[in-house]
Amino acid sequence: MTIVGIDAPTVDQAIEVLRGVATRYEKHHNVRIGEGAIVASVTLAKRYLQDRELPDSAIDLLDETAARKRVEIEGMPAEVDDLIRRLDSVKAQQAALADDDDDVSRKTRARLVQERSELEPKVAAARTSLESRRGALAASQLLQKELGEALSALDKARDQRDFARLGELEHVTIPDLKRRVQAAEEAVQRVGGTRASNLVTIKTSR
Repeated sequence: MTIVGIDAPTVDQAIEVLRGVATRYEKHHNVRIGEGAIVASVTLAKRYLQDRELPDSAIDLLDETAARKRVEIEGMPAEVDDLIRRLDSVKAQQAALADDDDDVSRKTRARLVQERSELEPKVAAARTSLESRRGALAASQLLQKELGEALSALDKARDQRDFARLGELEHVTIPDLKRRVQAAEEAVQRVGGTRASNLVTIKTSR
C-alpha cells in the first residue's frame, strides 16, 4: 500500500478556499462576509488553533463569527448571549452533580451556587433590557416603513396630479410620520439600541 502525504494549504491557499465557501455561510446566516473577515479567520486560526489544520479551522471560525453576527442582528448582543449560555451551563453542571456527595463535588456545587446567584439577576436584567431594545427597534422599523410608503404615495399623487391627496400627504401625513420616526429613534437611543449592520468584518482599534 502506498501512502500519499497531503500538505495542509498555505495561508494564501486557505484564504482562496474561504472565499469560495463564504457565499454558502452568507446564505445560511443571512449576513454579508467581508474580505477582512475572511483574511482574519485564516490568520487567527493559523495563530491560535494550531491543533487543527487549515482550512477547516478557519472555516469553523468564520461560521461561528457569522452565527454571532446573526444573533447580534436579531437583537441579542454577544455579551448577553454569553451570559445566558454561561447560566445554562452552570445549571447543567449543578444538575449533573446533584447526587454526588464527595468533597470535590460539594465544593464544586458550592462554587456553582455562588456563580448562579450572581448570574441570575444579571441575566434577568439583561433580558428586560433586551425586550425594551427589541420593542423600540421594532417600533422604529415599522414607522420607517410607513414613512417610506408615504413618500412613495407622495410621488404617485404628484404624478397623477391628485392635489387633494398630495396636500394631505405633504402637510399632514408625512410631517406626522417624520416626528414619530424621530421620537422612535430617540427611544432606541435611550435603551441602547442600534441598527446592526449584517456585514461580518474585522474589528479595528482606534
